[in-house]
Amino acid sequence: MSTLSFTGPRFITKNLTLAAMLVVLQVILNKLSIGDPAVLKFSFGFIATALIGYCLGPWIGGWSMVVSDIISNTILNSGSLFFPGFTLSAFISGVIAGMFLYQQRISWQQILIYEFFQLLLTNVIGTTLWLYLMSLSCSSSSHTFMALLFIRLPKELITWPIDACISYTAAIITIKFNFKIIMIRKMKSTDINRVMDIWLTTNLEAHPFINPNYWYQNSSNVQNAIQQADVYCSVSANEHIQGFIGLQDNYIAGLFIAKEYQSQHLGTNLLNVAKEKHQQLVLDVYLENQRAIKFYHQNGFQITKHNSLEAEMTWLK
Repeated sequence: MSTLSFTGPRFITKNLTLAAMLVVLQVILNKLSIGDPAVLKFSFGFIATALIGYCLGPWIGGWSMVVSDIISNTILNSGSLFFPGFTLSAFISGVIAGMFLYQQRISWQQILIYEFFQLLLTNVIGTTLWLYLMSLSCSSSSHTFMALLFIRLPKELITWPIDACISYTAAIITIKFNFKIIMIRKMKSTDINRVMDIWLTTNLEAHPFINPNYWYQNSSNVQNAIQQADVYCSVSANEHIQGFIGLQDNYIAGLFIAKEYQSQHLGTNLLNVAKEKHQQLVLDVYLENQRAIKFYHQNGFQITKHNSLEAEMTWLK
C-alpha cells in the first residue's frame, strides 16, 4: 500500500467546482438505500465519499463531506434530528478517504484497508458514540455504549466487503473516465518538483542497468535543462501531473510517465502533441530499454542509427 498523506490540491475554483458536483452526488446517494432499517439497511453514500477522497484529497474532501452532511440534515432533512457529532464524523470520513485514496495507486488491498478504517472510525466508533450521547440527552434508551457497539458491529462486518467491492469498482471507473478528460498543458514553474520526481523515479525504474548515482549526480543539470526546454505535462482533472514530454526543437529530450499512470495511453497523447508541432521528431533511447523501443515503434518511430549503447529513432509526418 502507498504511504498515507495529508497533502491535497489547492482550494481553487476548479477544485471547488468539482467538489460541488461530488457533494450533489453524495447527497443523492445518501438518499438511496435498500434493506430494512430494523435488520440491515444499506445506503450508497460511501461511493461518493470514496470518489471525493480520490479526486479532492483530505482537506477539500473533509469540508465537502461537512457541506453534504449539513445539506442532507437541514435543507433536505426528512425528519431526523441534526446532531453535530455526525457532521464531525462526516469531516473525518472525507479526511480518511483523501489520506488513503488521493494520488494513490488503487488496488483491492488499498480499498479493503481504506474501508476497514473508514467503517471502524466513523461508523463503528463514531456513529455508536453519537447515538449513545443522543440517547442520554433524550433518555430514550438504557443501552450502554458497549451494548450499542455490539449491536452495530455485525452489520458493519457484513457491509465491509460489500462497500469495498463497490468502492473499488467505482474508483476504477472514475480512473478510466479521468484519463479520458486529462489535460495537456505547458509546464508551470510550480510544476518543477513534481516533474523532477517523475524524471528521477522513472529513470531509476526503467534503467536498472545504469548506476543509480548517474541519475542523482545529473539531476541538477537536468532540472536546469527542463526549465529551458519546451515541456508539456499531462494533468488530471484535479491538476495532478501524471507525466511530461520535453522538447528541444524537434528533439524529444525525454518522455516520462509516473508509474501509477503507465499503460493508460498518456505517453501516446503526449507524443501526439509533439507530432502536431513538428514534421519530424528525433529521440535517443537505450538499447536495453526494449519496452521503450517497442512503444516508440508502435507510435511510428524507426531506428535510424545506433551504437553499442543507444539507438536514435526518428518519426516523419
